[in-house]
Amino acid sequence: MAPTLLIGFPKKPRPFMDKGHSINSAMTTSECFKNATGELRDCITQLAPLLDKLNVACNDADGRDVNKIAYRNLVQEEVKAHLIKMAKLVEVFAAGDLKILESSGYGIKRSSSKKIHYPLLPTYLVLSRGKKSGEMDGRGKPLPGAWSFEVHFTDGDPTVEANWRPYGIYRSCGHLRFVGLTAGTTYSFRIRGIWDNGTGPWSPPSTLMST
Repeated sequence: MAPTLLIGFPKKPRPFMDKGHSINSAMTTSECFKNATGELRDCITQLAPLLDKLNVACNDADGRDVNKIAYRNLVQEEVKAHLIKMAKLVEVFAAGDLKILESSGYGIKRSSSKKIHYPLLPTYLVLSRGKKSGEMDGRGKPLPGAWSFEVHFTDGDPTVEANWRPYGIYRSCGHLRFVGLTAGTTYSFRIRGIWDNGTGPWSPPSTLMST
């Protein structure tokens, strides 16, 4: 089983915020993440403003106002959800590379003697034209134990592996939306499941012309 990141955080606001700042410092200074792109890059950029928001909420709640405490707790949950999402993106980015995982600022969950194996099954992807120009909708098949789904796309020859590039990572595959496409261009998309112990095989390419 590939090593994964620990996503348990302190419950008290100040220690929680300290852990968040530690992760932010690691992610923004490590050379391992200089080339991060897409959703992971966005998550790294958004973390510092979220921590600043939590710091303000913590300071406001020091007066023990019930409403301000409730707001602080909501902001802490928002930051926690962001950190969990970013951890999953880091795991995909690292692809099992311990150096990258260790430089993220998260703790690492090592393999245990009890091994859990999930079926690394292929899924499929059905494309349809979206309601707006430059949009497509996609529908995949849920897979047992998969916690996320990775999508690649190309406007070139789908039989050439080098033509494929990442589009995004999704929590589910029942309803996907692809935007920013060029009208009149033919695109191919493919999808695969992500499990605790790795990624599954790619689906067969699904191809459609954007309108």
